[in-house]
Amino acid sequence: FTEVVHGTVEPVHIVARTLSGVLQAYRSRWLVLATGGTDRPRRLDVPGEGLAHVSSYLGDPHRYAGRRVLVVGGRNSAVESALRCYRVGASVHLCHRQPAIHDRVKFWLRPEVHSLLDEGVIAGHLPDHIVEITPSLVHLASGEGVRVDDVLLQIGYEQDQTLFDLFGVRRAGPNGAPVLDPDPM
Repeated sequence: FTEVVHGTVEPVHIVARTLSGVLQAYRSRWLVLATGGTDRPRRLDVPGEGLAHVSSYLGDPHRYAGRRVLVVGGRNSAVESALRCYRVGASVHLCHRQPAIHDRVKFWLRPEVHSLLDEGVIAGHLPDHIVEITPSLVHLASGEGVRVDDVLLQIGYEQDQTLFDLFGVRRAGPNGAPVLDPDPM
């Protein structure tokens, strides 16, 4: 189905819209919410973010071979994307708000990306951030303009917590993680 429109936990009862648009009722003894975490990419909220050459998904890195790519972010996804694009022959720029990549980036990626940044093989824009994206240029807060063919936003995702609310799942912490009952898990 495509959308849950109503639900209760005790007893488990779900009303969902099917792919053909029909409302269908389901009953179950158990309910597992497997919502995933990469459904809604975080946004920069800058002009040009919706252009066709801007994406939050790396996909096949070979499509970036021979192209100018600006990767935005400073954690694992950004570092991995920058390295993968570099390895297939892209001209890579890495932009991050902090003066260095995050200290918790996978230990086997850190030396390579640091070396490539230090050598200027991957152009580092740290600390800096995007203020506008145009079809061929990214304007940074530092005043620099970076010529690009593609922009990869690797700045994380926000989990859709609608189902948690619908079924009354308690959440806590800064990310709204579900509070688990240790008995049934």
